[in-house]
Amino acid sequence: MAAINGVALGGGYELVLSCDIVIASKKAKFGQPDIAVGVFPPIASLVFPQLTSIYHHAMEVVLGGEIFDAAKADKLGLVNAVIPVDSFDESVQQLVQKFMTMSPVVLALPTTDAKEGLNAFMEKRQPVWQGK
Repeated sequence: MAAINGVALGGGYELVLSCDIVIASKKAKFGQPDIAVGVFPPIASLVFPQLTSIYHHAMEVVLGGEIFDAAKADKLGLVNAVIPVDSFDESVQQLVQKFMTMSPVVLALPTTDAKEGLNAFMEKRQPVWQGK
């Protein structure tokens, strides 16, 4: 789950793309500006178009280096909800509490390898896989 009340750019944006649930405040900003500095964003270019039914808009965002607001993120299907800034923390807490009442075993569907892969990426190291 991601709760964005600021900016999610580059690697932060790619982390958002890997989350099952994304909540954004009205002031949130998203984007993959890597292309503007000559770096191709492979994760975002593969994942984002699969998350939205508007493929051409997703590719325009990724390949154009666009930084966009929460309203556009909602339109593109990137977020579950856009919450006013003044009630953001309370709304996120309510959602977290909802999931805290659920079975942790059932909610823990991502494998340890999935978590390891994401951690290795963020720590700029090779993953150590458990499953084969």
